[in-house]
Amino acid sequence: MNWKWIIIHSLILYIVSWISGFIIGFTISFTGQDAFIETPLFLTLIGLSNLFFMFFGVMLIAIIQRSDWIHFIYVWIVLSIASIPNVFMGFTLGQIINGCIFMLVVFMLGKLFGLLISKGIDTVFKKTNS
Repeated sequence: MNWKWIIIHSLILYIVSWISGFIIGFTISFTGQDAFIETPLFLTLIGLSNLFFMFFGVMLIAIIQRSDWIHFIYVWIVLSIASIPNVFMGFTLGQIINGCIFMLVVFMLGKLFGLLISKGIDTVFKKTNS
C-alpha cells in the first residue's frame, strides 16, 4: 500500500469536488436564484455533482492506475475525515455520515466499472496482439 498515492488520489477527488461545487454555485448565480447552501436546489445539485464526479474520478483512477479495493477504502476514509468540518457549515453529523455512506457506494461502483473497463481493454488488446 502506497500512502503517497492515497493522499494524491484523495486530493485529486477533493479538488474535483470543490471545482464542481464552484461551477454549480457560479451557474446558479446566473439564474438569479440564491446560491446559498440552505437552498434545496443548491444542495441537490451539489450532491448529484459530487456523486457523479466522485464516480468518474474513481473510475478513471481504477482504469489508469489499477489500484486495489483497499486503496479506495483508504481514500474514502481520508475524504470522510476531510468532510467533518462541514459541521461548521450547518450540516449535522448524521447528514455527513449519510453522505459518506453514499460516497462509499459510489466509490465501489466506480471501482467496479473501472475494473470492468480495464479488463475489457486487456481482453481486446490481448486478442489483437495474439
